Amino acid sequence: MGKHKRVVQDYEDDRSLEPQMPDGMSEYYSHMMEDYDETSLTQKIYAEQSQMLQKWVKSLWDQFCELTHIDPVENLKRIPIKVVHSFFHWVLRQRSDTLRAASSLQTDWNTFGLVRRKETGCCVIEAEIKRQWQGVQQSLVEEFQLNTGKKPKPIVRAEDEFELLRTLWGSAEVGMEHERLRLQLALILQLAGITGNRPEALLGLRYGHVKIALLRDPDGSEWPRPVIELTFEKTKGYMGTKDANTFGIPEVRSEPCLLLCPHTMLLSLVFADEAFAAPGLTGPEQLFRLRVPPGLNQQELPIKNSTFKGFHFLCRTNQVLSVEARREYILI
Repeated sequence: MGKHKRVVQDYEDDRSLEPQMPDGMSEYYSHMMEDYDETSLTQKIYAEQSQMLQKWVKSLWDQFCELTHIDPVENLKRIPIKVVHSFFHWVLRQRSDTLRAASSLQTDWNTFGLVRRKETGCCVIEAEIKRQWQGVQQSLVEEFQLNTGKKPKPIVRAEDEFELLRTLWGSAEVGMEHERLRLQLALILQLAGITGNRPEALLGLRYGHVKIALLRDPDGSEWPRPVIELTFEKTKGYMGTKDANTFGIPEVRSEPCLLLCPHTMLLSLVFADEAFAAPGLTGPEQLFRLRVPPGLNQQELPIKNSTFKGFHFLCRTNQVLSVEARREYILI
């Protein structure tokens, strides 16, 4: 049998094995295509903060249109430059105490474009409007004396982190309704310094993202070295995707400053939540009695499946006679 005939025969054999479509399936997809709402169903799903910004700009636009007695939808479609100029001039007057950077004005313009696309389905802004906007933007920056320089990003050094943690643990003025909150905050500060991740990624940590293992000591000691591996999923991504990043945090032998040791903080939370799968692994004494089995270089310490989706950082909830931690939402 030739190659072409063999391919045709294989295709026919595969078709004979295809399941029959259930009754009504054909009509279902026919109606789906007929009733397809391209404007709403093809909208990109934005992050929560971006959605809030779009709602805010839409609210400002509606207020401005009501103030000036113009049609909001029609002017969103056409976006005549005189209306755009007047709108952003009004926005800057409304936000004179908070909008001080030219980059923020550009962000508002970009968001205005997203609102226009969502409300009207118009995706393209004409080249002439874009050219005119550049001139409008320059005049608004000059009139309202907006800052055109880059916002300085202060650097937090290890010495600064030490002072933060020392104050957190040692100052009588830093009160906490539940001492777990103090421990959580200390760990968040440490992980922020180690990973450089955004707050959303840090607070999105789950027990399912935590791996703890004992590694054989390369120096030949019988005492294994614990290593913690954390995977952060809610990192900044492109086109809606979130690229996870993973950090391994080894133990520092003879750590001179336990304030800077994330192992102490994280393992304390794991023990408090009884998150280890091994029933007898309930405290540091049991942990440091463990050894790596012969023939292996590491021994993983699995986390309970029941805690995988739980928050690593618990909230606080006020009770009549006490304050307790609860796994519902994060409040640090």
